[in-house]
Amino acid sequence: MLAGTVSKVVPFGVFVRVAGGVEGLLRDVPDGDVRAGDTVTVVIGEIDVERRWVAFSGRA
Repeated sequence: MLAGTVSKVVPFGVFVRVAGGVEGLLRDVPDGDVRAGDTVTVVIGEIDVERRWVAFSGRA
């Protein structure tokens, strides 16, 4: 599990920045539960090194 900061809220989820400046998408967030600047706990769900893309999950 990693702690990260919500950097942006979009209709399909939130973008979370974790250590090292890595930013990824967390999709499973109930509407209205988080705002930019909030700290959330995430788990790495998927990594695509070629596309430099990370998907997070809020569930362990």
